[in-house]
Amino acid sequence: MIHQKSLFFLILALIVAVASAGRTTVRVHNGTECIDGPSIWYEGSRNYTRSGIPCQRWDVDTPHKPIFTPKDGGNHNSCRNPDHDQMGTWCYTTNSSVKWEYCEIPKCPDDSIVAWTSYNVNNRTAKVLSFEADPEIVRQRAGSSPSVSIKPVFASGRVPAEYWTLASDYGEQKIFFLDYRSSYFGIHDLKTNTTSIHLEGMGAGVEGIAYDWATKNVYWTDSEQNWVMVADSNFKYYTPIFRPQDETPYAIAVHARKRLIFISLFKTMGSKIITLDMAGGNRKELFKFPDVFDVTGLTIDYTDDKLYWTDFTGYGSLVVCSGLDGTNKSRKYFSTSSILWGVASYLNYIYATDVRTRFMVEGKYYYVWWISKTQTADSRLKLGNYRLSEKPRGITVLSKNEEYSLDRDNELGSCESSPPCDHLCLPMVNQTRVCVCSVGYELQNGAQCVTPVAKTDRLLLADQGQAKIFQVGLSSTSDKINTTVVVPLSMKSIPYAVDVSATTNLMFWSDIKTKTINRASWDGSYSITILKNKTVKTLAVEPRIDLVFFADDHTQYIYVAKQSGLYYRPIMTEKSNVSRIGKIVLDYTKRFVYWSDSHSTEGKGQILRMRYDGTDRKVILDGLHWPEAITIDQEGHRLFVADSKLGVIYEYKTDILDDLISASGAENKTWHVSKQTDRSNVYISDIKVSGGFLYMFDKVTTHIERFKLGENTENVSVADYGPHLFYRIHSFAVYSVTLGVYIRKLDNPCRTRYMPCHHMCVVISSEDSKCICQEGYELNGEVDCIISRERDTPPEPMNCPDDVIVRIGPCQESSEFQWDEIVWLDDHTEQRNLVISGPQKRKLTVIVGESHISYSATDERGNVGECVFSVTVIQDTCPIPNIDSNVFKKTQTSCKAVPGIMSFNVSCENPDYKISADNIASFDEIMVRCQNDVAWVPSTAGFKCIKPMSPPPVAPVAPPTPAATPPTIPARTPAPTPAPTPAPTPYRPVPTPNIDHSVAPPRSKPRMRTTAGTPATPVAGAIQQAGGLTGGDQAAIAIVVLIVLGIVLAVGVFYWRRSGTGSFAFPIFWKTTTDDQSTLENNEVEGSHSYSVFH
Repeated sequence: MIHQKSLFFLILALIVAVASAGRTTVRVHNGTECIDGPSIWYEGSRNYTRSGIPCQRWDVDTPHKPIFTPKDGGNHNSCRNPDHDQMGTWCYTTNSSVKWEYCEIPKCPDDSIVAWTSYNVNNRTAKVLSFEADPEIVRQRAGSSPSVSIKPVFASGRVPAEYWTLASDYGEQKIFFLDYRSSYFGIHDLKTNTTSIHLEGMGAGVEGIAYDWATKNVYWTDSEQNWVMVADSNFKYYTPIFRPQDETPYAIAVHARKRLIFISLFKTMGSKIITLDMAGGNRKELFKFPDVFDVTGLTIDYTDDKLYWTDFTGYGSLVVCSGLDGTNKSRKYFSTSSILWGVASYLNYIYATDVRTRFMVEGKYYYVWWISKTQTADSRLKLGNYRLSEKPRGITVLSKNEEYSLDRDNELGSCESSPPCDHLCLPMVNQTRVCVCSVGYELQNGAQCVTPVAKTDRLLLADQGQAKIFQVGLSSTSDKINTTVVVPLSMKSIPYAVDVSATTNLMFWSDIKTKTINRASWDGSYSITILKNKTVKTLAVEPRIDLVFFADDHTQYIYVAKQSGLYYRPIMTEKSNVSRIGKIVLDYTKRFVYWSDSHSTEGKGQILRMRYDGTDRKVILDGLHWPEAITIDQEGHRLFVADSKLGVIYEYKTDILDDLISASGAENKTWHVSKQTDRSNVYISDIKVSGGFLYMFDKVTTHIERFKLGENTENVSVADYGPHLFYRIHSFAVYSVTLGVYIRKLDNPCRTRYMPCHHMCVVISSEDSKCICQEGYELNGEVDCIISRERDTPPEPMNCPDDVIVRIGPCQESSEFQWDEIVWLDDHTEQRNLVISGPQKRKLTVIVGESHISYSATDERGNVGECVFSVTVIQDTCPIPNIDSNVFKKTQTSCKAVPGIMSFNVSCENPDYKISADNIASFDEIMVRCQNDVAWVPSTAGFKCIKPMSPPPVAPVAPPTPAATPPTIPARTPAPTPAPTPAPTPYRPVPTPNIDHSVAPPRSKPRMRTTAGTPATPVAGAIQQAGGLTGGDQAAIAIVVLIVLGIVLAVGVFYWRRSGTGSFAFPIFWKTTTDDQSTLENNEVEGSHSYSVFH
């Protein structure tokens, strides 16, 4: 038996040696030998120390008896590093007075870095920091100091900001990142030190990013949209490639050489790690619960061709690896005091971020860990950490060693072996590459991407998140019905509000970033800017008289302008200090302008109306909760108003509004959309009516829905319309051929005037029209316009902030918001002479709801300019739980049980019953937590009350006879074969070795002793010694009983440990707005190099 074990370890050692072969790290730089990579891979012939003493052979005992032996056998006297010393190679010396000494072989130049996200939880700022990727270089740079400086890579200029995940391209020297608080993707160019922002509004749910450096594609997971996306390296083209059902995609890694995608899917007691091909198909399952729990990070180890991941089990964190096919799974590191998140690989090291907050006297701190992939010659795990003052999360490595420069790849399935794709090329294995098109495009001829824009009935949606205008077909005779096509605008723009002329088919949209109103042909081929320096969030086109009406969000004035943009003038300037115009809509038949105004206060909302020239202004509806979306059914003569936050839509006949002082008491229909769809959180941003349907967009569900209008308002059936491809829709419009026919039949008094207007003509009734002039001009007679004698424009704010949306968790009450000083420009008065009024402090604590900040500037002539912007705080919350009170008993929902997370406990109403979520394990009560602020975990739908069964009696078992314990034997040379890492248990972490922390090299390496443990007595042997067991049948029964009891005990302990109390809970660490909590810790990880990091 001993000979078999020796042979086994010998074979294993040979395998390790062969695996390490070829990793030659010896190079010559400037005429001097240097080490390229970890010094444990050094196989050079240097055989003297830094002071010139010749090295002793490793396999001899004189003049010093070796404690360590290198893995190559040691039949030489060359410098080696068998104990993974971070100071590098060393050797025993031939000087009897100096046992050992470092060789100090220099490191070769290496520009590899490890970079991670850094979040300051106090001021809510974000940056990316970096170290040299080789921990030995950091250690040698630190020298005798316990601290080491860190290099900032770049920082965000926004507040709040939090970078969540990272990926990198070493060849192009770029870092891809995600700011989830501002919801955008960023690319930082290390060569030019510049940062570009992309797809703003599409990043709120992004969890992980991975980069394919072979085809220059970026992949990411989105837990809100529940899909996996791919984009080119400039984020110009993008499309979803994988949408799991009832599972949430989280961590992601891409193997560029094998053309594989690795993804972790989260589901309560059903998490998985799967692989996909690069097009999102060919799904294969590698691991599932309980082999994986909550995988937050994935990475590819190109050095050994393995998959590594971080896994939070509820009672500790793991770093685990396996083969790319899921074989040879091995736990590399386990800690009960860490929450490991991101993971990255560099040669012989694995990096992991630790998001758990630790508290000390001087404040809180966090860790970035490095872990050696291989054990030392004496079977120890070598690891270290960098102590940080800011929270890390995403992590990546930029290194030529981890990103291989491939020659032209002509293999079948590569992108270079086939004709190019218009948008995105996705390489495949053993089959032709796949071309895919960006969202809103259609693939033709296998490689071409076209936009089949139609002139038929359609919805036009302005998606600010994607910076595109989409159309969704409406015509029942068109094959494009219910499909989404992007309108290819000939100009770069970020559309916010949109409308379309029913007579000319021209599109109009606003861009609040550039402060413009723009116009384009129906297919986007011809686009121009018609109006500048106006922040417009709502507009409405009058198709018969060539006008467009809009509201300036900063002044809260309503303007009318020519569709050419040549002339414009305010027609509504009367407002309160808290006016917030939501939407504008026109009644083409009666020539009225309607608009909604929430007045920034719930319960104070109004719907107002005036003539096209601004006269006859009056309030139509008053006391609404929070009105925003309104629309007119032109042919049906009906006004629809949406109380956006309540999810209620009111319908009024426009004929009755003429004779009423207020429509608040008028007869109407009420559509309870939120009640019918059973949603507790709703925000209807816009509504339109066409073809007997009401279409609406809910910012919470982020897709179009519709219901059939009719007499029955109780049983309204709301259904999805169009694909779920949108992110941030504030406005959409309807183009209808039949509406165009109806409008052309209306009278147009402006056309029949005996003299045309000099600037603009507005219709005030079916028979009458009126001339109005450009702002700063006045009428001279009935049609001519001359410069006003009192012409003087008010001061204009040059940097008035846009409206901001801040999301907080269900356990947060407020958030901090700050802004820059407002700069004003006036045509007569210098800024220092303007009278400025507004908040003195440019920082505000905002609560849930909409807060408004208002500044005004008065010039020397008394003209007043205004800057008004809002901060909307949205509190994410889980829906009201649906629990049968006759069966279950629920505690009050609160944030006290788990700090920062809303939760409640559920138990059975009958005290004799226990509650179960899986029909396997039952408990006195189960803790339910609000996961990702959108869903309760575990789902209460699966709860059952089960009457517990009494366990069967168990015969007493006599204690086993202890075996003799072998004496302790000092090991002359530890076995070179690394021992397998012990499996983690809920009771203790994996032991870590004790490594000398002294700065100066010790006189001798510490002697290592091994103690043979007491052999475990086999179960069968224990049964044979038990009293009363005389037959084989009885022994077999007892074994079965013990196994069953052991399983039950293990399951019970597992869930008890996960809950932290006696309650059953699933601790999920998703995006939160509160800080992770931890108790005070004074202990350091034994056997690690720990540095305090300063900037």
